[in-house]
Amino acid sequence: MPWLHELRSGVFGGPIDEARVRAYWDSMSGSYASDASSGLVRFSHHRQHRAALGLSRPSPGRTALDAGAGTGLLSRRLLEVGCAVTAIDSSAEMVARLREITPTALRGRLEELDLDERFDDVYAIGVLNFVSAPAETLRRLCAHVREGGTLTLQVTELSPFGLLYWCTYLARGFRPFLFSQRWLCERARTHGLSPVASTRPFPHDLTICFRRSATAAAS
Repeated sequence: MPWLHELRSGVFGGPIDEARVRAYWDSMSGSYASDASSGLVRFSHHRQHRAALGLSRPSPGRTALDAGAGTGLLSRRLLEVGCAVTAIDSSAEMVARLREITPTALRGRLEELDLDERFDDVYAIGVLNFVSAPAETLRRLCAHVREGGTLTLQVTELSPFGLLYWCTYLARGFRPFLFSQRWLCERARTHGLSPVASTRPFPHDLTICFRRSATAAAS
C-alpha cells in the first residue's frame, strides 16, 4: 500500500498543487496580518515564533533569511532583534506586504531558491509542508546557511496529531506533506547540518534547529 510506504519513509502527503496553494495565500494576504494580531491565530503564531527564536537565538547584526515569509510576522520580530532580514515568498500579494516591512523582500519559489548570499540564520516556519519538492527545497535551504550558522524549521509532524491536522486541509483541496524528525535530520546531515535542539510548540508541530559547523563547507 503506497500510503503505508510513505508512513514508513518518514514523509507523507502530496502532491502539492502549487497554483492552488499560491492562490490560497494570495487570497489570505489581506486578512492574514490582521487576523494574526488577536485571538487564537495570534496565540498560535506567537508560540511558534517564540519556539523558533528560542532555539536559534538570533542577535543584533546577524543576517537572517525568512523563507516563505508570508506577510512578515517573523521578519518583524527578527528586525526588532536587530537582524538584517531578507524575506522571500512565492505569493505576489504577500511580497507586496513584505515590502512595507523590509526593502529586501523577494518573490520566488523555494524549490528554486538560489540567492547570491549565505546567512547566519535561515528560517522556514510552516513552509516545508506546502512546497512541491520538499527534499530539494530542504537542500536549497541548507545551502544558504553559512559556516557556524543555523537553519530553523517548523513543520507539521508525521504523527497521529499531525495526521488529524492534515485532514483539515483536505477540505481546502490541499494534501500538505508531513515529516518525521528522523527524515528531517537525515536529510539535513547529508547537506552538512546537524540537529542541535528541538521542541513542539503544539502537539502536531515540530520545531527543530540545525547548525553548520564552523569548518563545514556548504554542499
